[in-house]
Amino acid sequence: MSIVPPKLSVVIPCYNPTTLVEATIASVRRQTHAAWEVVVDDGSDDPESRRILENIEQRKPPRVTVVHHEENRGPAAARNTGFNHSRGHYLVALDSDDLLAPTMIEVCLREMAAHPHVGFAYFDYRVFGDRNYVEYPGEYNLYRLLNENFMAHCICVRREAWEEVGGYDEWLRWSYEDWDFSLHLGEKGWYGHDSTQTLFAYRTYGRGHHYRGLERHESNWAHMRETRPALLSLEGRLKVKREWAPSICFVVDTSAAPSFENQTV
Repeated sequence: MSIVPPKLSVVIPCYNPTTLVEATIASVRRQTHAAWEVVVDDGSDDPESRRILENIEQRKPPRVTVVHHEENRGPAAARNTGFNHSRGHYLVALDSDDLLAPTMIEVCLREMAAHPHVGFAYFDYRVFGDRNYVEYPGEYNLYRLLNENFMAHCICVRREAWEEVGGYDEWLRWSYEDWDFSLHLGEKGWYGHDSTQTLFAYRTYGRGHHYRGLERHESNWAHMRETRPALLSLEGRLKVKREWAPSICFVVDTSAAPSFENQTV
């Protein structure tokens, strides 16, 4: 009896994409492990962008589905739509100008199989374009994630984890949706695993989605605090710190032998 390999779907949200989306799709099609792709047209209204998407749809490339939004609803909604239209046991969201390393899917599936308790795999990534360097996120720590979105938006998540948290929060239209999603996964016990390999390339140019999100930091963060009190309230932070970053410091008079017999910690 042959073993059916797990399916993985890559969702590519597109809002007025340029021809760079062709390179993004090509990076998925070059994978050493085949993937099913869902390209989500998030209400593109630029004529040239619409022609690019129509060309992709008319070519009917194997394992590619194109889904349309009537109007622009933001990356969170586009990812949710794509995941809903996909059939993969594992799900990857890839922006329309970024790239996957050829072994990304193969490595992620291997890592997820080796760590069945984690909700998602993430990885080192190369930043290119206006700036060029490699980012090393490091070991997963939920307390660190409360204060710093140290992972890229592109992760490999189990479908059941995405379903349990209800997908991405579509209120967060201007960035932070990936940070909030990772926090929500952690809140439900779906933690991350660092593959420690460079498997993703993040393109930077101009004032993109990230910078627009920073401009709306106060409203984004206020919404996240309101919807994630178990993590982001003072009590929630303390609880997470006790589990993920405990620390004890005693200050003693070294002129006498210290005694901790009566200390309560």
